[in-house]
Amino acid sequence: MKNLIYFSAAIIIIAAFSLFISAVPIADDNMAKVSQIKGVDVYLMSTPQREYDIIGEVKVSDSGFTQQYIDDWAAKYVKKAVKEFNKFDAILYKEGKIASVIRYK
Repeated sequence: MKNLIYFSAAIIIIAAFSLFISAVPIADDNMAKVSQIKGVDVYLMSTPQREYDIIGEVKVSDSGFTQQYIDDWAAKYVKKAVKEFNKFDAILYKEGKIASVIRYK
């Protein structure tokens, strides 16, 4: 009889624990927060999960004499896109010296 009580208690505890685990949201490690420069989303070597249209490209060249950091390049792409495009949502950089200018759908 004692064994039946212990077994029933163990089942109830396991059931309660499994309900608790299923109710706790699990963080998605594949998600990242988008960086912004001057209010513009900047995707570096990544793509947005939202659907988007590429509305153009911006090219930035360097002088070859100064050391450039990624934040410098990203700021240059944003600055040039602001000059060339009236309305856009983000910059999408993958490789080279060209970044895509995108608008979310």
